[in-house]
Amino acid sequence: MDNFQGAQLAVIHPIKIGHHQIAWVGGETTHPSIYERLHGYKDTLQEHNLPNINKLNSIKPSTGLNDGYETTRKLLNAGITFTFIFTSNDTMAIGAMRCLRENNSNVSQDGFDYIETYLTR
Repeated sequence: MDNFQGAQLAVIHPIKIGHHQIAWVGGETTHPSIYERLHGYKDTLQEHNLPNINKLNSIKPSTGLNDGYETTRKLLNAGITFTFIFTSNDTMAIGAMRCLRENNSNVSQDGFDYIETYLTR
């Protein structure tokens, strides 16, 4: 799997449909796939002349469901405006989606490398 290109494609899609405030929820960037996905995310934002939104980048040391949930909760509680979240992996996406649903936010089920069976739980 090309993690860099996969991240680029995953970020280009929301940009094309009008999202310009895209949050990152990811794990420790010493892990090669997470590092590549983070850089694909950042490079795509830069290529599309989106403003520097580093304040939306939230990186947790681990990549579990609870980490995705808690990072998303912190973004919401901080009052940071975002319209889309790009997560570094499936379990973080599931945690983020659960948090968003609990807070009555719209949740898209778009992505690459995702575990479809968990999306309906």
